Amino acid sequence: MRIVCLGGGPAGLYFSILAKKANPSWDITVVERNRPDDTFGWGVVFSDKTMDGFKDVDPETHSEITRAFRHWDDIDVFFKGQKVTSGGHGFCGIGRIKLLQILQKRAAGLGAKLIFQTEITDPDSYAADYDLVIASDGGSSITRRKYESIFKPNIQPRQNRFIWLGSKKKLDAFTFDFANTEWGWFNLHAYRFDADWSTFIVETPEKNWLKAGIDKMEQEESIALCEKTVCRPARRQRFDFEREALEGLSRLVEIQSSAVRKMVPQKYRADRRCGAHRALQHRLRNKTRDGKMPLRSLECSLITMAT
Repeated sequence: MRIVCLGGGPAGLYFSILAKKANPSWDITVVERNRPDDTFGWGVVFSDKTMDGFKDVDPETHSEITRAFRHWDDIDVFFKGQKVTSGGHGFCGIGRIKLLQILQKRAAGLGAKLIFQTEITDPDSYAADYDLVIASDGGSSITRRKYESIFKPNIQPRQNRFIWLGSKKKLDAFTFDFANTEWGWFNLHAYRFDADWSTFIVETPEKNWLKAGIDKMEQEESIALCEKTVCRPARRQRFDFEREALEGLSRLVEIQSSAVRKMVPQKYRADRRCGAHRALQHRLRNKTRDGKMPLRSLECSLITMAT
């Protein structure tokens, strides 16, 4: 069995890990457009329940993530001058680049071939050489666009604007801050993801973004505005944000899970001995709600049959 994962983010890497564990003889290749140490954004958050799932299916990966993460139980909410703390939630944060390094090392250690700096232009070009093509090429998936009639994605560009910042301010809780400014509401959510860093995401409806004139600001000015309006009032201190930020529009991508199942080769649907496929189907079922599988992160996992 020859498998290729188009996209070397967490989705493609973790699939290759689970598939190699279930069937060590399988030939698995992961193709990624960026360099091994490229990433976009700061941290990633996992719940305790998600971490338990990692531990069940691959204790080695779980152990490495545990050694690198920052755990917390509390959520602090700042609203109309008050702070409300809710405890007992159980989350952990880890740097995005650290997570990629852990998954890359584990996948390579199990025998998966990792190919970097290779642009994916057409998923069908891999079909002649592989039995199965896994599309793990992110929110702007080329594979999903090409097979839109099969996947039937529901893509909704939202009108909120956001900026994703990093700071060496060490937060003790997952933090939400709501600020009613002269231009309208701004929202902050922030968390610590390693020993030294926290990440801060500031979001507002586009109409407020335009009223504040942020569309005409340089990045330094927009960061200063965020620090003044949202980040500083709740805790009365500066955060000294890094001057590299990710900005954009919010977006929701939703994939019909029935379309995903249709793309799995029939012979593997029928073969209950195929451990990796069974584990994949189990996860798809667990992620499904009301017949749909919501995918809200920068990485999304799609599956297509190589014909």
